[in-house]
Parts: sequence; C-alpha cells; structure tokens
Amino acid sequence: MIEISVQDTGTGIEAQNIPYLFDAPLEPFGYNVIAVKNGYEALEQISQRHKIDLVILDLMMPGMSGYEVCQEIRKTYTLLELPVLMVTAAIQPQDKVAAFEAGANDFLPKPFELAELKARIGCVLAMKESLAKAVDLEVAFLQSQIKPHFLYNVLNSIVALSYTDALPHTAMKQADGVEAIADR
Repeated sequence: MIEISVQDTGTGIEAQNIPYLFDAPLEPFGYNVIAVKNGYEALEQISQRHKIDLVILDLMMPGMSGYEVCQEIRKTYTLLELPVLMVTAAIQPQDKVAAFEAGANDFLPKPFELAELKARIGCVLAMKESLAKAVDLEVAFLQSQIKPHFLYNVLNSIVALSYTDALPHTAMKQADGVEAIADR
C-alpha cells in the first residue's frame, strides 16, 4: 500500500478540503493516509516511517511553514526519493516559485477537487516509479557490462600467471638445448 503523509491545519478556507484529506477517500485507490497537525509531526512521522511514498504539505501551518518542512525533508530525501505535493490557499506566483525552490514536486491551490488531487498524486507517484525503474535498468545494464569485463580480466590474469609459471620450466628446457648445442 502506498503511504501518504498529509499535513493540514483545518482552519479557514482549508477546512473545505479536510474531508478529502482526512476521511480516507484515497484509501480505496490504494493510498494509506497518515494525517498530522503540524510540520513537526510531519517530520517526526517521516523519520519514524521509512516507507512514506508522498508528502502532502500545507504551505501555511503553525510552528513551521510548509517551506521549512519541505527544506527539512530535502536535507534527507531528494525530489525523487520522497515527493512533496504542496497544497495552499496562497496562489500568488511568488508562492508557487518559493514552494518549488523549497523542494516541492508539485503545487495544488485550495480549494481543489478530489479528482485533481488524485490526478496529481498519481502523476507524482508515476514519476517516482518511472525514475526507480530507470535507475534499476541502468544498474542492471552496468552490472551486465561489469560481468564480461570482470571475466575478461580474470581470464587474462590466469593466462598471464600460467605464462609466468611456465617460464622457469621453459627457460630450463631452452638452457638445456643451448648447452646441448654448445657441446657439439
């Protein structure tokens, strides 16, 4: 099951989206929602659970802003390891830019429709999965290149050692041959 950590304060215009985030409409789609009240709890959940697939953060929250939480997440996880979807009532262009600069993968203005939330979650998780597959393929390719190279090096070492081991014996035969010719 995909685990999603959600932070939302539930005040003002944000309250419209509480049912979408906390009443588990995402669970039928295979998402396990872990709800927290503030940024500190979000960071605690992320540090305790190592299998969170996506974090949905509110930009404005008590204690720590969504920007600060996102920056803390980015100290440990890359954009591709743990995606962050920022949701907020602040829809000014500078808010979006600041969210992306803090390390958010996507931005969703409030209020939003459940269908759009699902689509954005699906898109972000598909990108994460696609990248993981690409990395796995690259690692497999590199390993396939290493194996023949390793075998080639080992075989060359064996051949070189067999020449080295044979040299004293061959040298003695040649020396005996030289002595036999010299004795004639």
